[in-house]
Order: sequence, then C-alpha cells, then structure tokens
Amino acid sequence: MATGRELKEEGIGRALDNPVSAPWRVLAQDALLTIIKDGSPIPFTSEDITARVGQPPHPNQVGALMNACAQRGWIRRVEMTTADRAIRHASLISRWTPTSLGRTEAERYLPLASVIRPIGGGPICPECTRPLVDLVPLLGGYVMGKCIDHGKQEARTP
Repeated sequence: MATGRELKEEGIGRALDNPVSAPWRVLAQDALLTIIKDGSPIPFTSEDITARVGQPPHPNQVGALMNACAQRGWIRRVEMTTADRAIRHASLISRWTPTSLGRTEAERYLPLASVIRPIGGGPICPECTRPLVDLVPLLGGYVMGKCIDHGKQEARTP
C-alpha cells in the first residue's frame, strides 16, 4: 500500500506530465523564475504566477508546480496566507521565497524556449531538429539543452 507522501509524489508527477498542460507549465515555470530573478514580489504566492500566465487546464497543476519547485530547492515556504481570488473562498495558500539555488537557476535558464516535441532518440531543437547537447533536467520530464545553431532550447525527454 502506498504512503501519503508516495501518493502526493505520484499526483504531482501526473499533473506536471499532462500533455494538455505542457504549454501552461512552461509559461508558469518561466514566470516563477522571472519572479525569482527580478525579486518582485517577494515573498510570492501561486496567485502571483497565475496572474502572469493565467489558470492552467486543471487547478491541481498550480500546486504541483509549486511543490516540484520547492522539492528542487528553488523556493521555500515562509508562511501561509489567505488566497485573494474570490473563487478560492479565502483558503490558505503558501507564501514562498527564493533560495540561492533558485536564483542561480533563474539566472542560468531564462528565458525558456517554447515546448517542443522530441523526434527519435532524444530532445531536438524546435527550429532545426538538431539534437540538443549539454542537457540539464527541468520539471516534469523536460530538459534544457543547447543547439549548435540556436543556443538554449527546452525539450520534452522521450
């Protein structure tokens, strides 16, 4: 029987791997890293992310993204507050602050490229279909890599 933590991890993975939400996830991760890089607003909530990129196809994807970023060590929870959006009925949400690792990641990987489809054995450049090299894992099965002609690109791992 699975533990609560195992079920949570499974749910986060399902939410982040949902192909319907991949474009939103990339935009939201980009928005989160932009907030971390720019330092405004700090501390921030998931509502600051969705205010920039809109709501995802499924509401579970917001929490999954925030939890995955916290697990990667990019952000840490500093307090709880009430949600501003009326539809949330003043429910509790987390306020987050960036970590030094999060700041490093934000400086290193912004701007992120659009979501692309891999062809064959590995991630490819969306502009020329050459294989990406120097791969670095991102959230939800994506990687950041370099194209010899086009620089940084993000791709889904096969």
